[in-house]
Amino acid sequence: MVNDLEKVAESGDKESVQLLFSLFFNLISSRHNLVTDKIPSFSPFRRLYKIGMKHKFLLAAGYLKELHYFTMIIACLKDGDTEDARYYLKTWKNYLLEDIREEMAQLMEAIICFWEKKYKEVLNLTRNLRMAHPFNECQLRIYNFKAIFEIHYDPENGSEWKNEREYMCNLCKTLEAFARSQQNLSEVTRERFINTANTFRKLIRAHKRKQLHALRDYVEGEVLMDEKEWIIEKIHIRLNEAFEE
Repeated sequence: MVNDLEKVAESGDKESVQLLFSLFFNLISSRHNLVTDKIPSFSPFRRLYKIGMKHKFLLAAGYLKELHYFTMIIACLKDGDTEDARYYLKTWKNYLLEDIREEMAQLMEAIICFWEKKYKEVLNLTRNLRMAHPFNECQLRIYNFKAIFEIHYDPENGSEWKNEREYMCNLCKTLEAFARSQQNLSEVTRERFINTANTFRKLIRAHKRKQLHALRDYVEGEVLMDEKEWIIEKIHIRLNEAFEE
């Protein structure tokens, strides 16, 4: 279908193709958002984005929505393609509104660094950064939390891990409270962020195998949340360590 759309975009009436693209894009995006953790490859989705940018279908008054910028880079990262992620980070940045351009680029740089396992760089990039849009602010807080977890998680050093764990629990509470207060987030998006924050907190506090098994079943279920793959990976690590406090 993406191939057919590209052919139509090359030869069709621009206004008609714009409408066709918008309908197709909204359909694919809505389905993608429901099954994003189960998609083996984002290649067709990325091609759809490239068609939209090539023919300027994704531009509104000459500008690209920050969510599109975010989504394209994340799709590249989930395909393991950090080189392409950095390409779009740089080349699509100038299509963003000028007043959000630098902060969005810094957020996406931090996310790419996380995927490259440069966790201290993530903290340096996010330390004093604040995002204008609540969706981006929630993403910032999520990646800040994940980087802190990756740096400090050490169950063999019990006392230090417990101290850091309390700090991370407070980060989760702050994220949940922030998401709840943002009425301009859609109800579904707000629910995803709240569930993600709560699950992060459960991951930190779980200290028995049955708690970890129950948490894994919950995450693998139909609950609306982000970061399922990362959380399940951490649960498996903790189960393999088989420690109980």
